[in-house]
Formats: sequence, C-alpha cells, structure tokens
Amino acid sequence: MKVHEIIEDFKSKQGDTKIAVFYDKIGELQVAIIKYLPKIGIHIDVFNLNGIQTAFKRMYYHDMKRIYMSEIYVYEPFRGNKIAGILADLTDYILIDFIGYTLRGVKNPYQALDEKNQNITEEELNSRADAYYQSAGYQIIYYEEYKKNKKEYPIVDELTDFILNEEIPECIIMKKVELKSEYEFAEIDGLLVHKNALENIEEIKSKLNSDQIKR
Repeated sequence: MKVHEIIEDFKSKQGDTKIAVFYDKIGELQVAIIKYLPKIGIHIDVFNLNGIQTAFKRMYYHDMKRIYMSEIYVYEPFRGNKIAGILADLTDYILIDFIGYTLRGVKNPYQALDEKNQNITEEELNSRADAYYQSAGYQIIYYEEYKKNKKEYPIVDELTDFILNEEIPECIIMKKVELKSEYEFAEIDGLLVHKNALENIEEIKSKLNSDQIKR
C-alpha cells in the first residue's frame, strides 16, 4: 500500500486527522499522520513514500494538565536518522493549544520482539533513551532521587506522577509545554511542513496527491 492510500485509509476511519512531512537525516521523505482522538489523546504514525511504517508515537490526555506520552518508537532499520528528534519538534508544534500542560511518561525503553536485533543490551537501550529525552528537553527523574530532595523537582506532583499507578515507576520523564518563539514546523495549505522540506513543498504535494491531504 502506497503512502497516499494509507493516508486515505486513515482519514476514512479516523475523525480529525492532519498530515506532516519532513526529510530524515538521509534525505528520505517521511509522512506523519496525526490522529486527534477526542477526549483520549493524539496518535502519530510515520511512513515513508513506499508505505513502510518507520515510527509511531502515542500521547493521552490525563488529569492535572498532564499529557501522558506512553510510547515513542522508531523501527530498527530507520534508527539514527533523526526521525525521533523531528517527532519531538512536531510534538512541540501540535501542542500549541496545550501551553502550560506537562508532558509526562515512564522511561521504559524496549526492543520490539519482531525486530531482528534481539542482542541489544538494556544498558544500550537506556543510553539511547536518555540521549533522546535530554536532547528533546525532558527531565529524567528517578523516584529515589526525587524523594531525597523534592524541592529540586517542582515540575513533579508526587501523587499524580508517581503514586497513582498500578506500581510506582522507577523513573519518569517530564517537560513543560511552553510557547516557543520559533517552531520547526509551519502549516501550509493544511499540510504541516518541517523547515527542511519547505523548498520542495510543491513536489511533495504532488507525490502525496494533494486531494488526499486536505482535511
């Protein structure tokens, strides 16, 4: 299934949907389908032009002005191509209406069972996760460290962020949704375009079939 067929399929099954485009580190066009699920959250699925899924991200609305980031995952063949970093930029842009909220997640890096490389160590997974979260502006907060000096973590509400779970997470990641003076994405004719794709916008529209990307 080609990417324009995937877009059409998503739009037929989902309500409010937007499309974002960007080039990854190796110059391959990535198409992110953003699904706004009323009172639930936001799902992002990323595909290349051949219709192969390269990444996904899941966020859910919670109480106390929290947006819970349950997963961000880049499939193994596409890692190291800055897809996750640009997804962080896209998240900043699409959460403009949530300024003052807090993005929160549990740090739990994993390798999907259907990925080829099952020899990757837990240490390496953690190292990669830490590098990503730090570059994306998240605080990495271990519960034991938080308990030692709670004043150092004013962003945390202990009951909301640690205790109201089936089990207390060992480590969470958090950052405030703040208004930026400049964003990496802009909306052009209903399409969200990363700055690295602006020069090729007409060509990209042609490739995607512009009749399918309009809301």
